Amino acid sequence: MSRLLEAVSRDYLQTLLNGEFSDKFDFETYMQIIAKSYAKKNHEMWCKKKREDGYVYGNREDDEQKTSNLLVDFNDLPDYYKQSKIDSAKAVLEVTMQCGYAVGIPTEEQEKEKLISLIAESIHNKWVIGKAREGYSYGEMQNDNPKNGPLTHRDMIPFKDILVHYPEDAELEFQTAKSVVDGMLENGYILVKFAG
Repeated sequence: MSRLLEAVSRDYLQTLLNGEFSDKFDFETYMQIIAKSYAKKNHEMWCKKKREDGYVYGNREDDEQKTSNLLVDFNDLPDYYKQSKIDSAKAVLEVTMQCGYAVGIPTEEQEKEKLISLIAESIHNKWVIGKAREGYSYGEMQNDNPKNGPLTHRDMIPFKDILVHYPEDAELEFQTAKSVVDGMLENGYILVKFAG
């Protein structure tokens, strides 16, 4: 098992150090996802209101005949019109965020647990990157003294493997992540999951 974990650790470290696991938040992608979701929901509400007012699908917009060529699923709208709605939604979201508000989907208990797992894994990845920069690699026996040989630690492997091989070590990271999330909730913050 030791050789297997050594190989896994080498690949994992290379992936981390190459930046393939990024903790950076991609704001532009977030805005696009939320704006599209918001524009779609807005269009659905508009269609519902139009139908309540007696409108039906027609080849063109005609208030006298109560027809509209836009009474279709959001994905079936003409691209230029769909993009204009997404751009409008994005502008609204930017102003909302500039005013200090976040937009997302309320988080349920299972999402909270998923968030705790993601935070625990992120904490682990950051720790591994730091240790790798100090010169550590995987080793079943921990060595913190370079005079005794290479610097090694058994947790220099992916978090999913720690869960299997060293669950007591993973538990510490879960408890840290849980205390962060619980602390936010106890201080009056709410968790929202971004749409998408």
